[in-house]
Amino acid sequence: MNKLTLISAFLILSLSALAQTTTFRGELQVRSNWTNTKVDGTTIRETYADLLSYENLGVGGTNTANRGDMTKIVTKKGTLTNNVSVTYNLASISNAFGDTVAFTKVKFVGLLIGGATETNSVYQLGGAASDQFAAPFGSATDYLKVNSSGFFMLLSPNYDGYTVGSGTNLMVKNISAGVSTNTTYTLYIGGI
Repeated sequence: MNKLTLISAFLILSLSALAQTTTFRGELQVRSNWTNTKVDGTTIRETYADLLSYENLGVGGTNTANRGDMTKIVTKKGTLTNNVSVTYNLASISNAFGDTVAFTKVKFVGLLIGGATETNSVYQLGGAASDQFAAPFGSATDYLKVNSSGFFMLLSPNYDGYTVGSGTNLMVKNISAGVSTNTTYTLYIGGI
């Protein structure tokens, strides 16, 4: 290869690396198909509409700055046994593409524990040893318990969300006493 070809190839690779972008958009829907019925001489039914429908316009959406739409999402999957934890730094966490994501605000957190057949484990969300992500909780040492096959979801669609500091840690821990079986979890974090 001559010098001009090498320089051209280098420039093309450099420009393509600079042009890489990640966009996130979509809609979160929580649907129900519930009917509550009372029969007492007559039949009375209570039905439920969708529990939640939130459209995330992402970068470039209409009025995004005022809506505070999420522009980043990270999914973490893992397996933990009794008294084992993992801590994620929300100011420096890798996404599915291997890119480092730095959240400044968290708008969505979801934690799914095990599957439909999992019956033993209870997980703790929050309460990291240091620099705790405490904004959604009452204090830094607070945490939430999520039972096996359960799903916890927190959504803050307004612009403020939950602020992330320069070293804010979110911990996931299997706190089941005397349970030795490994349990899977899936953690979703969305924000800007």
